[in-house]
Formats: sequence, structure tokens, C-alpha cells
Amino acid sequence: MASKETVKKNVNEDKEQKKEISKIPDEFKKQLDGIFDAYFNIQQALSQDKFKEAIDNTQKFIQALEKVDMTLLDHKTHLEWMKKYDEIKKSAEDIRNSNNIAKAREGFSPFSMLMIEVAKKFGTSNKQPIIRFHCPMAFNNKGADWLQNKTGTENPYFGKMMFSCGDQVEVIFEGIKK
Repeated sequence: MASKETVKKNVNEDKEQKKEISKIPDEFKKQLDGIFDAYFNIQQALSQDKFKEAIDNTQKFIQALEKVDMTLLDHKTHLEWMKKYDEIKKSAEDIRNSNNIAKAREGFSPFSMLMIEVAKKFGTSNKQPIIRFHCPMAFNNKGADWLQNKTGTENPYFGKMMFSCGDQVEVIFEGIKK
């Protein structure tokens, strides 16, 4: 059970994070929706053992990433985005250049960690949910996280072999309720 200090620290960090995201221009957040859409297509393809589709969607992700207009950001945030942009693009290229699904899945883990950071640091327009999942068995029980835009585990690391292995651990954005 978490201590009162830990809970208070987490609540304060969450408030600070939301305050920072509120400073990001809405137009920039809308552009991030495009990269999250592409990310979710990669995640779904891997969860369904569709290697070629995952690679094709990774190319679409890179194209969406390149369209994000970082000039919308203030100087400090612009510099933070540029650093994250380079890391994300390299990570996506590693997946795109994979020669089999096991390598693509291996690359998807660090890629997902970067996308979790982007969601928490820069936000989105909140048009869809962004939910973090964790599979403790991935990569010889080292574990790995990923994002989904819906509830119900769809494991990209094991695909059909263990499609529902893992747990929802955090709702980063709830999305607009319809």
C-alpha cells in the first residue's frame, strides 16, 4: 500500500504535468493526434501478428511525425520537442527497418516508452483515450509497456499467442465521451 507521502507526491506531479500540458497550443496537440493514430495502428497490427501492416503503419507514423509543426511551441518547449522528435524518429525507423516481427516487437518497447513520455509532456486534443498497459512477461519477464486507445488488453509483444496478457495500469487521457 502506498504511503500518504507517495500518494501526495503523485497527486502533485499529476497537477504539475496538467499545468505544463495546458501551456501547449491546441493546434500542436491536434497535430499530435495524427502520430498517436499511427502509433495505435502499429500497436494493433503487432497485437494481431500482422508484420507487414505494422511496418507500413510505422512509415505512416514517420510521415505524420514529420508534419508536426514545432514552430507552434515556445522556445523552451520547442527545444524539448526537438530532442524528443529525434529520439522518436530513430526509434520508429528501427521498427520500420526490422526484418521480422520479433525485431519489430523488440523495437516497439522503447518506442512506446517515448510515446508515453510525449503523451504526458505534450498532451493531445483528447479526442480519444490514451491508456497505458503493462505486460510483466514480455522480454523474458523484464516486462514492457505500451499505449492503447481503448480498454481491453491487446498485447503487441505476444500477439495472438497471448493476446490478453497484461494489465491496464494508467489512463493518461480519458478522451472525449460520446
